[in-house]
Amino acid sequence: MSDNTNQPGPRAARDRRRWVVAALTLAVNLGSFLFLVLVARSSSPGVFGGLAALAGLALLFDVPANALQVAVGDRVGDAPLAVGALLVDASALGAGACALLLALSPLVKGFLHLPTLTSALLLGAYALPVGLSVVPKGVLVARGKLPVLATGLLAGTAVRIVAGVVLVRRGGGTEGAFLAMVWGEVVTAAIVMVGLRQLAGAPLGAERPGAPAAQGPGSSRSAHLSWQGVRAPAIAFTGYWALAAADVVLGRHWLGAEVSGRYAAAATVAQLALVAPGAVAALAFPRLVGSEVPRLVGPDSRPNQRLMFALGSAAVAVTGSVAAVVVSLLARPTVDALFGKPYEGAASVVGLLSFAGAMLGLVTVLLHYHLNRGGRLTAALCWPGLAMTVVGTALWHRSMTEVAIVMVVSVSTVCAVMLVVTLGHAEGDRRPLVEAANLALLDADLDLTVVVPYYNPGQLLVPTMRRLLEVLGGTGVAYEVIAVSDGSTDGSDVELDTALAGDPHLTNLVFARNQGKGAALRIGLARGRGRYLGFIDADGDLDPVLLTSFQTMVDLYHPDIILGSKRHPLSEVEYPLLRRVYSWGYQQLVRLGFRLNIRDTQTGIKLVRRDVLSAVLPRMVEKRFAFDLELFVIARRLGYRRFLEAPIRLRHQFTSTVSWRSVYRSLLDTMAIWYRLRVLHFYDGDQAPATPVSEQLRIDPFVLRGGAGTGAGHAVPTPKRPGGTQAGG
Repeated sequence: MSDNTNQPGPRAARDRRRWVVAALTLAVNLGSFLFLVLVARSSSPGVFGGLAALAGLALLFDVPANALQVAVGDRVGDAPLAVGALLVDASALGAGACALLLALSPLVKGFLHLPTLTSALLLGAYALPVGLSVVPKGVLVARGKLPVLATGLLAGTAVRIVAGVVLVRRGGGTEGAFLAMVWGEVVTAAIVMVGLRQLAGAPLGAERPGAPAAQGPGSSRSAHLSWQGVRAPAIAFTGYWALAAADVVLGRHWLGAEVSGRYAAAATVAQLALVAPGAVAALAFPRLVGSEVPRLVGPDSRPNQRLMFALGSAAVAVTGSVAAVVVSLLARPTVDALFGKPYEGAASVVGLLSFAGAMLGLVTVLLHYHLNRGGRLTAALCWPGLAMTVVGTALWHRSMTEVAIVMVVSVSTVCAVMLVVTLGHAEGDRRPLVEAANLALLDADLDLTVVVPYYNPGQLLVPTMRRLLEVLGGTGVAYEVIAVSDGSTDGSDVELDTALAGDPHLTNLVFARNQGKGAALRIGLARGRGRYLGFIDADGDLDPVLLTSFQTMVDLYHPDIILGSKRHPLSEVEYPLLRRVYSWGYQQLVRLGFRLNIRDTQTGIKLVRRDVLSAVLPRMVEKRFAFDLELFVIARRLGYRRFLEAPIRLRHQFTSTVSWRSVYRSLLDTMAIWYRLRVLHFYDGDQAPATPVSEQLRIDPFVLRGGAGTGAGHAVPTPKRPGGTQAGG
């Protein structure tokens, strides 16, 4: 049974969109790096130091603008396109920022020791196109018009690079270099505005022809920019980037023009230490450190969030440290190659700043982690770190080394405090997990419940179910069979209803979408009424006649769990070599990591005594293939030891959908179970083992219907769609 559908859904489209946006962001960042290097080589350290300081100040409104861009995308979505009010709001914000910066330009000129007021005035002018492009960028991303967005961003980057080099070589100085940045933003804003006009198909602010007009008292309010949902990330990441650029800005004030330029060159080289950990984190953990605004996670998702944090932090810390060491060792040749002889001496602080860069990479993961969990105060710790940098630099600034040391201490302090808060987080009361399990273990009135999860099994499902019903009918026990379609798209659920309609022992539950084998088993087992409850795969590889011997062992030994084992001496197993290798390797991993004394946890046939299941199921988290392992881990943790391995006969029919993707996910889920068991102690606790008997049965909202038999279990009410019509199967 596969874990995912093959058809790309909205989530897959969003994932692809996120990767494209991440690639664009990387390209623009590389372009900005190239711009700084070329300007530095075309000018003196004094000019470059002023440009780097101004660029650092520009981040203070670049980051909030990016957060608003995400808010615009969320607001627009797939709704009719009416963006006039949004454009007005964004333009007003850009104009307000421009007016404020123009008013502060004399202070900026004096603090940064700029030769003329023009550079400080250009900082205000930079805010206008940034504000104007907020809405078009957000709409283009939301509507998937990424080619237009890419054209705008890359064209703006190209203009910035070419104009910057030309103006600086012609004596434009800091003013010419920053004017190139303004021109680049103007070009980007113009292109994305044209793209927005084309997308709207009408004058800006008008809706698309035929689109329904916004109605209701809240429509006018919803058409305006809102900080709701992005305020905390905007504050946190603005503080982060302010901290990252603070030393360059402060260095310009305290070190003087020429020395500050060398320091800015060293800081630019040190940023290379952020590339490797950032790439690793983005590739391996896109939902944790992606470019989108972090979303809150619920208590039932927090164990996985803790695991992702641990893996992400370890990956970023290791790669960041290695990158910092490499950059430090190659500091002198790198500075010489990128910036040339005028910047000689910058290499002396590259090592310190590379270490600070590695710490900033780890802070990025910590920021997303705390924002995802609602920790606004912790996520805003970069602001106290910024204050520490300002005070420290004011006290120690006699050389580049002193400024770099202050930066390292400030960033390390922020990182350490965030880590302490993170490690001190307790998961809290886990009793809500009981409710989330949708468990209603009523008094057992049957001997046996067998759950059969399936996903696109094709023609094998009906023969397997007929064989299963035939075998169980000959055992003389009172039984029920609960088939669970995990979002099948091949019509097998309808075929099963048609072929076995009216069988009093069969209930067929149908998920609206694919959720994973573990999720299907949880729902099916929660519905069961047997004294022993178990499951068997639907692909026919395991003959249902095995349940006859299982039932005999139940009568003789009354074990906690009976499990089929491919490693039993009496088992007869026929399946491909690759699967044998994978199975053996996974068995050894489980044996070393969990010490279960079970040779095979993953064979798809098991029976569990009702009281064991009532204690274990509410604590389970896994929704995919690691469901079986988690079942044994929790049972063992709760003191159950009577696990009985039984021989099986397995004949592989080349229908099981085990792919490299499923192998990867199984390994990741296995690590998640180990982390919850050994680190979080998530499976401990004194929560009640089952939902009270009086609580009404609640089924996962993605279950569409239950049919093909009314004698076993309770039929799931068919949910109504918003218009009042019944949801079909």
